[in-house]
Amino acid sequence: MSPQKGRGDRIIQWQIVFLLTSGFVLNITAISTNNRILLGTLLAGSALATSVYGDKHFSEFELALLTTAALILIFPRPQSESAVNTCTAPGYTDDTVMGCYRLYTNIEPLTKEEAVKQCAGDGGRLVLIKSETEAKAFQKMLLENKVILSYMQGKRTSVGAPWTDESGNPLPYLASGIVNNNNPNSNALILVTNPEIKFMAVDAQYRVDADVLCQI
Repeated sequence: MSPQKGRGDRIIQWQIVFLLTSGFVLNITAISTNNRILLGTLLAGSALATSVYGDKHFSEFELALLTTAALILIFPRPQSESAVNTCTAPGYTDDTVMGCYRLYTNIEPLTKEEAVKQCAGDGGRLVLIKSETEAKAFQKMLLENKVILSYMQGKRTSVGAPWTDESGNPLPYLASGIVNNNNPNSNALILVTNPEIKFMAVDAQYRVDADVLCQI
């Protein structure tokens, strides 16, 4: 083998390595199955073109490597959750813990009824916190947005009566600490940004300087 031919073979081999590497890197940015199929086709086609026009003969190992890379690129796989927003209304964030939610930061104080209507305008409802994990996630989000108080689902008919959601069902989760819980006029709940999970009972007819957490 002449030095020139050996050098040419090495260049072609590096071209194959580059094509394979590029295919894997580009696959990370592929969103749909069609994109992966396109990338796999380009990869295989480019490598074969190199073989034909570059007088390169693939060894069994190189053919196996090329085939494996192409199959990985075109094999169907589910889209990542972060790439898909399943929320049915604009402005909502899709989160694995908090679901499809939106935080409305209001300039003026609102009553409970006004907060409910704000969510209903999107086809949604006030956030229903179903577990301690959700409560911590929402508190963390509120803290990051510098929000202190936010309306959520929670109502009762009188002191001592059970707290329910907007449909009258018992709340699936209730914080151990509820501020103003013994106030007879406090019949609605808001979430308080606090190191510990805290709810606050307020008068539903009173305009509270609280933001609104909606969910779809």
